[in-house]
Amino acid sequence: GQVNGSASFLHNSGVSLTLAAGEQDSGDLDPNFVYGKLGYQNRWFDAGKTAFSADYHVANHAQVRSDKAKSVGVQMVQNVDNWATELYVGYRNYDLERAGENLDEVDAVMAGARIKF
Repeated sequence: GQVNGSASFLHNSGVSLTLAAGEQDSGDLDPNFVYGKLGYQNRWFDAGKTAFSADYHVANHAQVRSDKAKSVGVQMVQNVDNWATELYVGYRNYDLERAGENLDEVDAVMAGARIKF
């Protein structure tokens, strides 16, 4: 069987919180994960809201029983209301520990735009 759940909250102050967790009873691996994200959004510029967030994710036993994966990220989104556009930038670090292997961490940076039409 598998059980997953998540909840997100946005307070009037602009503070947001997301929590998620799950696990699967698969016999050999029994993978599970926990995720949390804290955010804040405000309208500092006339163009639109600006949102910042940081998140943390841990997953165990995903492909090999000894797997322990961690990910941490920070993100920023700037809304440009007149253009129906969101400009975003983010950084994420991925770390996988696996018994008997020497794996390097991975850093990723992404940036872009989403246009709604």
